[in-house]
Amino acid sequence: MSLPAIAALWYLPVLVPLCLAAMWTDLTRMKIPNRINDVMLLAFIPLGFIALPWETALWQWLNPAVMLVIGLGLHALRAMGGGDLKFMIAASPYVMRPDLGRMMVLLAVFLLIGFALHRLARMSPLRRMTPNWTSWSATGRYPMGLSLGPALIAYLILSATG
Repeated sequence: MSLPAIAALWYLPVLVPLCLAAMWTDLTRMKIPNRINDVMLLAFIPLGFIALPWETALWQWLNPAVMLVIGLGLHALRAMGGGDLKFMIAASPYVMRPDLGRMMVLLAVFLLIGFALHRLARMSPLRRMTPNWTSWSATGRYPMGLSLGPALIAYLILSATG
């Protein structure tokens, strides 16, 4: 079962501000605060049971466990930061398993776009206007929240609009 449009409409007002906050803090501080991830994950308790059939909402709790195992492997290989991992765990109940391919494509697209735009902005006058942003000087690192947030928002919008 793909994410029903009504569920996406329930999720969007709660998740969009959280995704934007994650993008902002990752861009400025190279950190996604735990409170953002905590609120996102805990919000699924009421939202999941309001927006989905109870059995489906319960099965969605398997997603964070799977993401934890995969993410810990990536984190151990230093392929992903802890905040990014926690964001992916917190976002995972909102993504239906049949939509995983769609979500992966969206994430790949937003990773490419976000990386390119971040590198271009780093060479532009924007850097002089925001000299204290940690992501400008983080060599060999990219603020993944800049891609994770928009990918989740795009997934929800696409699900809401059919």
